[in-house]
Amino acid sequence: MAGAEPSIRTFSVPENVGGRFSVLTAVGLLPAALLGLDVEALLRGARAMRDRFLSPNFKENLPFQLAAAQYLLTQKGKSQHVFFPYAQHLLRFGEWYCQLVAESLGKTLNEKGEIVHTGITPLTALGITDQHSRLQLYQEGPNDKLFLFVEAETLAPSLEIPLPETAAEHPAVSYLKGVTFDHFIHSALEGTRRSLTENHRPNLTIRVDEISPETLGELFMLFQGAVAFLGEFLGINAFDQPGVERSKILTRQLLVN
Repeated sequence: MAGAEPSIRTFSVPENVGGRFSVLTAVGLLPAALLGLDVEALLRGARAMRDRFLSPNFKENLPFQLAAAQYLLTQKGKSQHVFFPYAQHLLRFGEWYCQLVAESLGKTLNEKGEIVHTGITPLTALGITDQHSRLQLYQEGPNDKLFLFVEAETLAPSLEIPLPETAAEHPAVSYLKGVTFDHFIHSALEGTRRSLTENHRPNLTIRVDEISPETLGELFMLFQGAVAFLGEFLGINAFDQPGVERSKILTRQLLVN
């Protein structure tokens, strides 16, 4: 019928939740459900970490522990924080982490209105890939970084690295005989972690049982909670983005004119 309103089902998105914090609202949950992910498990993990975030017990409050370590090391000149998961499934998670930290903590003014130009520069790397392409810089370049490793206890079914019979006894690769991909990745992470530690490059490790919807929910809330605490430590508003808004205003003006 002419003039009839279309009947389209919509989902409510909280107006006071910025884009980078909206992953656990309908903005993130709807596409997750359409992809077949277990949204209930995702929220269950987020609720578990939320309870830790609200705990006054330092040993229980993992977001506070993470934020405290990040803040103290930032005060010692470690202003670049590298999100370094040894799990392919967390590659895109790292991109979200970079947006979360950059938009939340990069601020000109503190809450007193003083010019501080504060912030943490987030970077992302993927083990084992970037262990080879960037570790030279991380080891011998400027010592201005904190490395945040994410380690999954279980990565995949126990599958051995295939070696041709003609190569299995060659000294260059014989040490891989009978080694599973899972064990190889864990060993590569441990080797990288030890080498950075030996070279006085600060690093910490976040361990999860596996990469699953539930642990993803925990990780989302862990980093969101840590950023909220970091905002308090730095004395800035972690929930606005005036620098981004100015760019949007200028873009609209250019398009109109």
